[in-house]
Amino acid sequence: MVDFLLAVLPSAGVLFIFWIGMRALVGADRRERLAQARIEAAEDAARGSAGPTGAAPGRPGGPDRSAGTGGSGA
Repeated sequence: MVDFLLAVLPSAGVLFIFWIGMRALVGADRRERLAQARIEAAEDAARGSAGPTGAAPGRPGGPDRSAGTGGSGA
């Protein structure tokens, strides 16, 4: 049993590091999209229009693109 754990440990460690990296990338993308949506909403408000999709500041692309995204929050 110990031999099995020693054989699996390096792969599990690499998987854990990969998971941390992917989580950081997805989180950074989410924050970037929210920031971009806020900037675009502010620009639309300054111009006096609601934008082409009427998207809310926290929802890039409006409700049509939010379907099927999961929304796990993690």
